[in-house]
Amino acid sequence: MVAREQDPHRTLKLAGDINVFLAAELHRCCVQISEGASSVAVECNQVTSLDVAAIQMLVALKDALGAQGGTLDISGLSEEVGDIIHVAGLESRLEVGGGSATRGDTE
Repeated sequence: MVAREQDPHRTLKLAGDINVFLAAELHRCCVQISEGASSVAVECNQVTSLDVAAIQMLVALKDALGAQGGTLDISGLSEEVGDIIHVAGLESRLEVGGGSATRGDTE
């Protein structure tokens, strides 16, 4: 996980299997990157899987940003990761598919 701060627009790059074993590190990154941010982009091009703990962190990040008037943009979701979010019932909450999140490769 790499947090790239560019006030007030920031980027969080995720890679590999993001699971409960990385939840504390992901939480730390999400708290740090959201402080004072007007928007956060989460790049998932290199993510092979997300578990429910990781998805919960993304929902909490979206909520924290929304509370301070910011936005969350998720890009580069593979079909498999998009399916996990769909099965969790959080597709509309994270705006996957129709909102600010993008499935598949980005240009």
